[in-house]
Amino acid sequence: MAKPDTFFGNNAIRISSGVVKISNNDEVNYSQIADDGEVTLGGTGKTINALWMDAQAIKAPLTNPAELISHGTLETPAFQFADAIEANQESVTFNMRLPNRMDRGVAPDITIGWSADGVSPGNCRWQLEYLYTKPDDDTGAGPQATVAVTSTASATADGMILATFPALALPEATDICIHCRITRLSADALDTIADTVELHGVCLSWTSDKLGLASS
Repeated sequence: MAKPDTFFGNNAIRISSGVVKISNNDEVNYSQIADDGEVTLGGTGKTINALWMDAQAIKAPLTNPAELISHGTLETPAFQFADAIEANQESVTFNMRLPNRMDRGVAPDITIGWSADGVSPGNCRWQLEYLYTKPDDDTGAGPQATVAVTSTASATADGMILATFPALALPEATDICIHCRITRLSADALDTIADTVELHGVCLSWTSDKLGLASS
């Protein structure tokens, strides 16, 4: 005979068929431990995570590459993008594995950290092309989407600015990788910095609804 449900603390903790759910009793915001120990999160129980890749982990493509430089007193790596003409707007490329604990119902964010030396203040126009892949997908295919963001330089010379690309698509349940190219659209009318800018790194942010991938 099945054991009855057990409730504690004004129904905030519920044990049902070996599953423990801690919530505010609305079945939306909760932490749940299954009878096999797997932990899942719902609503405000979900967490935001971030993975940063510095410029040294990013590559410049063969076509119109940005230049990897040593930046500042500490000589940390950065990619320098020229105020180029339209025919050779410069780019960097990278791949990132999609985390097992990512909630595939919430679109991830890609944010870049960049700076300008202040000689020519204004806005920088950045473009992201990306492609999600799953096993057996064509890794050489073109981008599935292209998005752009206009970001204003800091009033501080070489001040760090974070720019987040808008409205990435939802990855599918079996997608495992995101392939990306970032370009400075220096020929765009919205790019008003008449000088080089530096890209220091890229950050993938995602929402977690579980601690990882359940073992078999």
